[in-house]
Amino acid sequence: MRMGNPSMRKVLRSAETEGMSASSEKATYGGIATKSLLFGAITFFATLLTALLLRKAFANQDEVLLTVVITGALASAIPMIILSLVVAFVPSTVKVLGFVYSLLQGVLLGVFVFFADAMYPGVAVAAVLGTLIVFAISVALNKLLEVKISNRVFRGMFIAFVSFLALELILFVLSFFVPNISALFAAYLWIQLAISAFCVVYATVMLLWDLQMADAIVEMGAEKRYEWQVAFSLVTTIVYMYVEILELLLRILMIFGKNRD
Repeated sequence: MRMGNPSMRKVLRSAETEGMSASSEKATYGGIATKSLLFGAITFFATLLTALLLRKAFANQDEVLLTVVITGALASAIPMIILSLVVAFVPSTVKVLGFVYSLLQGVLLGVFVFFADAMYPGVAVAAVLGTLIVFAISVALNKLLEVKISNRVFRGMFIAFVSFLALELILFVLSFFVPNISALFAAYLWIQLAISAFCVVYATVMLLWDLQMADAIVEMGAEKRYEWQVAFSLVTTIVYMYVEILELLLRILMIFGKNRD
């Protein structure tokens, strides 16, 4: 478990130490958003392409393609660790290595998503919606309640609670259209609620921490180059949140399946 993104904390400390020169361009929310979309797009398309290749390999019983994709995905784990360490110690490399990391991250995520959806069709989409809901609510409420609720801990708990309710609502609606999702609202509803609550609260706290760090970077007038590092940290946190939510749904569905058998 981790509290906050270590890379983001390093960026903030570096920005505070170096300060802001009068001639340099300042970091903006728009710049952070644009760069986040770039990293996110690379991850998304790599995930989608990997999942499609795996689908094709299974449909055509192409053992060579299947072996290449899975081996490549598993082999990407070590380079990802190395790249994350390089970016952490040499932040300026994120402009290049961040895209490579996002590509490898997408390939690995694509394998996870494919097999998760093969086991329980619709669960990957449910996790995407859950992640988007938590992210959207966290961004919106963090700004709206910043003045009204000055205590960050209480504000974070409130936002996490609202995110949890929204996630449960969307899953409930999906249960009418996706048979596997309906299992989440079977006899073990309270277990699902308890585990879901912990997962969403934990993920939301991490995301809020990163959003507050991004706010600090912009408000202190840090140099524009820090946008790359902030965007990279935000995207890795969002992907981590998605994996946690997807893993949570899979575990619950597996438990329900065993009990039904």
